[in-house]
Amino acid sequence: MRHRSRVPESFRGDAMRVVSSLALLPVLLLPACGGDETLPTHPVTERDSAGVRIVEQRGPPAVGFGGWNVEPEPVLTIGGLAAEDDHQVYRVRGAVALTDGSIALANAGSAEIRVYSPAGELLRSEGRRGGGPGEYQSPTIVGRIAGDTLVVGDFQNNRVSLVHPDAGFVRSFAANQDGRVAFARGALDDGTVLMGGGVLFGGDTEVEEGFSRQETEFHLVDRDGNGRLDLGGYPGPEMLVTVQSAGEGALISASSLPFSRNTETAAGGDRLFIGTNDTYEIRRFDALGNLIQILRDLTPPHAVTGEHLDEYARREAEDAEPADRARILSDWESIEPPATFPAFIDLKVDRLGNLWVRDFSLPNDELATWSVFDSAGMPVARLSLPLAFTVAEVGEDYILGVQRDEYEVESVQLLRLNRGSLEP
Repeated sequence: MRHRSRVPESFRGDAMRVVSSLALLPVLLLPACGGDETLPTHPVTERDSAGVRIVEQRGPPAVGFGGWNVEPEPVLTIGGLAAEDDHQVYRVRGAVALTDGSIALANAGSAEIRVYSPAGELLRSEGRRGGGPGEYQSPTIVGRIAGDTLVVGDFQNNRVSLVHPDAGFVRSFAANQDGRVAFARGALDDGTVLMGGGVLFGGDTEVEEGFSRQETEFHLVDRDGNGRLDLGGYPGPEMLVTVQSAGEGALISASSLPFSRNTETAAGGDRLFIGTNDTYEIRRFDALGNLIQILRDLTPPHAVTGEHLDEYARREAEDAEPADRARILSDWESIEPPATFPAFIDLKVDRLGNLWVRDFSLPNDELATWSVFDSAGMPVARLSLPLAFTVAEVGEDYILGVQRDEYEVESVQLLRLNRGSLEP
């Protein structure tokens, strides 16, 4: 079903024909709150359906379950307002800890892959802006495979590159190899790369203005881009579409709705996860693309109300220039939001194989809440954490991510993770 709607100026981005449905959006983290460490009081049920393990809970455990926490002071900080030039970071798109404790990050602001020592010293930088081998437009580190080789996606160059932290650029393959839009989403230890998550506007299909939600697809390839294994189609992002000019070569703008629902993914070790967040259902696949587990929370998602939309509009207006505030508030009156909030907003696989799921934060929330599930799909921890930190990677005893200060200045921080009494 489609409806026509004027697209608010605050939603309009760069005109494009291809839109990513699964951009690497920030995931937010910092010190954990304390709480009850007892077992969950709600039931968790398990059953088998045609060889697929189904695990269902009705409501999550209380915050503090498991006794896990994150120490508030970072072990390492790279960047920030007072950092030297070679330590300043901007538009960080992925960061991973290497086996020797060094930190590799994608600094999309300068189109570089940088490596810093465990003490935070810049060891080397690789790449520059461009379209040739070893050059990038908007590099994103999506994973680390055997030998510390980095998997780097670059949507604007339609490319996935392998980069070694010592040797630099190794080789690359085309992301879109059969006409379908695909993005690098993650990588398994054996070099398998999860691709997909794009939607396409234009071509032979007539584009209608208003609400749009196309299907998106996911598949697996090896580290050379070969051996495709299809994982099927899923709902893409909910968007507002506007045609900015008519006729051949029309420019099409697609902008996200407030509280828009989507399909989230995570990959790491020997497992990968795909979940459409209209409801709380996450599917786990193995490296051969076999569905082996479905994790569900049967709690209905929160309904979106007019009050939620008003609060969202108020925050948008507060961040705008004074002259634009009245227009922004007026624009929001034309928006028809989704009926319910997303059930979750991001997925991560930590280095021990646990799945981390971040609840969607409601407009008045000041904390981001994460649930952690072991390889059997059972809850082992639940943390409620501040919103100013974007999680890039979770290790055995650390969380690595991007901190933004009150001026939106970025720094990459390594935080100490203490796992509690219910260790899987």
